[in-house]
Amino acid sequence: MEGLARAATWRRLSVFGLMYAAGLAILPLTPLARPVVSVAAIGFGVTAVALAARSRAVSATIGGIGRRTLPIYVLHMPVLAILHAVLVEPVSGADPAMRVLLTVAVTWICLVLECGLPAPLLDLPARKSVVPGA
Repeated sequence: MEGLARAATWRRLSVFGLMYAAGLAILPLTPLARPVVSVAAIGFGVTAVALAARSRAVSATIGGIGRRTLPIYVLHMPVLAILHAVLVEPVSGADPAMRVLLTVAVTWICLVLECGLPAPLLDLPARKSVVPGA
C-alpha cells in the first residue's frame, strides 16, 4: 500500500477511478466481479488519499479531524459492547431516531471517558524523521 501511495499520480487516480466505475456498472450483471471491483476501489482510495495528503491545507484539515476523533474511534467498541449487553432488547427494535440518539450517546460517553484517561493512551505516535543518506 505504501508503494502505491508513493507512486500516486493524477493519471493513476483516473485509471483506478474508471476501473472502479466500470466495475460498479457491471457488478449487478456479474457478482463474480466483486473482488476485482474491491481491488480497484482500494487502489482508487489509496491513490486519492495520497494525493490529498500532499496538499498542506487538506492534510492539516484531515489531520485535525483525525486528532479530534481518535478518542471516539479507540473507545467506541468497548462502549458499544457494554451498551449492547445491557440494552440488547430495547435497541433491537429501535426506530431510526432512537438509533441516532444512541449514536450521540456513544459519542458523548467516549468523550467523557477520554477526559478521565491518561493522555499517553490516546496520543498519536510520533513521526519518524528520515535522515537522507543515513
